[in-house]
Amino acid sequence: MIPALAGYSDYRDWLDAREGFALGLSAAGAECSLICVDLTSFAAWRGMTGEPCDETALDAFAAITLIVRRSGAWRAFATLSAVDFRAYRAAAGLEPNSRRGWLRRRRAERAAAATPACAVVETPVRIENFLDWCESLKQAPCDSSLDRYARLLLETLVG
Repeated sequence: MIPALAGYSDYRDWLDAREGFALGLSAAGAECSLICVDLTSFAAWRGMTGEPCDETALDAFAAITLIVRRSGAWRAFATLSAVDFRAYRAAAGLEPNSRRGWLRRRRAERAAAATPACAVVETPVRIENFLDWCESLKQAPCDSSLDRYARLLLETLVG
């Protein structure tokens, strides 16, 4: 499923490498842990987010899984590619404002939402999936529905 892992002789070889990497990060002062994730959920997440099929994406999914499973309160923030941002603005009937301004506002919202009592999770969203979801609910696309979609996606896959 993850072509880059083909270089390992077997699962144990890969796991040894991951454990060694985690040990090295811990020795350097980073907080890290190994998280068991369901590959079917990872594949579904990739399909719904457009993330690549590589170890970096697997690590991102594991980090999200950890936050969702361990946090009593968490808030999802959707991220969009530049192409998807333009489609989002058009579908919402909004002017194609600067993505930079939108990202700046979203960063401020995330910073305000992140507290010791509430974790923040960012996840990419494929605009076509989100717009289909909005249409099925007969709901206009907006930032709050975009984040609600991201949360439901994560709850379904890792919760």
